[in-house]
Amino acid sequence: MLRLFLMIEHFLVARPETVSFWLKEIRDRRALMFKLIRKSDSLKSGCSSLYSSAWDVARLDAVMELADLDVEYNLRPDFDSVFLIRECLLPSDCPYLMEQVTGFDLAHFDSLRHPSYSDYPPPVSLVISKINALSDDFSN
Repeated sequence: MLRLFLMIEHFLVARPETVSFWLKEIRDRRALMFKLIRKSDSLKSGCSSLYSSAWDVARLDAVMELADLDVEYNLRPDFDSVFLIRECLLPSDCPYLMEQVTGFDLAHFDSLRHPSYSDYPPPVSLVISKINALSDDFSN
């Protein structure tokens, strides 16, 4: 999910349908994560350390995927140069709280209350709002 949030926040020329697809993936992953944590107390207690270690992998995946998209959309001529640019532009430390990513708070976990499927980290919400506004402008 971290990779998807980075993709939404940092690929500002994404088509609305692409962002919708990424948001659906986030909802699906939140539902699966919630289901797994509800079934396993040990997984719930290990989430914080898993979350910390997931950032580096997600960031590198996002850098590579964003570089691929920049080349595919003809925003930059070659992968190597855009990879270095993306590597410099993406944050080194995770800017998202775990609760913003998962859609639920592990400290007050309630197995009967499902995660939020429409709340996102503020910078991601801002991009989603802009994309939705542009979509509405084109459909009118």
